[in-house]
Amino acid sequence: MVFEIEWLRGAQRELDAEIEYVLGRFGFSAARKTYRRIMDNVEQLATFPYIGAQHEGVTYNGCEVRKIIIRQVTFFIHPSLTR
Repeated sequence: MVFEIEWLRGAQRELDAEIEYVLGRFGFSAARKTYRRIMDNVEQLATFPYIGAQHEGVTYNGCEVRKIIIRQVTFFIHPSLTR
């Protein structure tokens, strides 16, 4: 089963800021690679919404939050936000 990933506005802003930082510091090629690496990992969530370690003590709308780390970027995942 494949789910749809729903990005929260804050998460989208943080992704944009991360890519802008990499672009300004390391150039277009590095920014493109970083974006692709992040999106490849996020796309895995569509098939495996429970990957990553549970973020202990943190819930969102009463459900557990998980996290995955892609290089220096930590993503917090709320599996029930997938459809």
